[in-house]
Amino acid sequence: MDSRAQVERIQLIKILYDAAVAHSAKDPDTAMEMEAAWENLREEVGDDAIEQALGFHPISFVTLDDSHTRCLVSVYGHTYLCEQAEGTALAQIQWRMGRVETAEGYTGPYFACRLADGTMQCDCADWTYRVALSPSATVAHCKHLRALASLGRI
Repeated sequence: MDSRAQVERIQLIKILYDAAVAHSAKDPDTAMEMEAAWENLREEVGDDAIEQALGFHPISFVTLDDSHTRCLVSVYGHTYLCEQAEGTALAQIQWRMGRVETAEGYTGPYFACRLADGTMQCDCADWTYRVALSPSATVAHCKHLRALASLGRI
């Protein structure tokens, strides 16, 4: 298996595992199956390969609807629910992203957008502090913007 295929496989199984664990109260059998799949993958490829794949930019996602406006994506080892929000004249492309936690449920949301002038912004702390430290750093992208850009969503 080539490295891209392995990264894609690891990210996909991590997304499915996190989603199953987050909904384990509703479907405990699926959660147990995904936990077994995740552990088998860890044994098969090793922790180093898992860590490298989850640190790689997202190349795998799970679409939750036919219009591709809702998806699950792995961003540095955390699964996010991404929902496209209605655009405005100023922010024509907007995404609402919330982290799916295995024990705590849904956290967030963060809003990431592409503005009419082509620049991108996010309201997460990482992006906000980068801009606060250096106003010229508005081109710096946080992990949310990098994830959406790598998937061609923003």
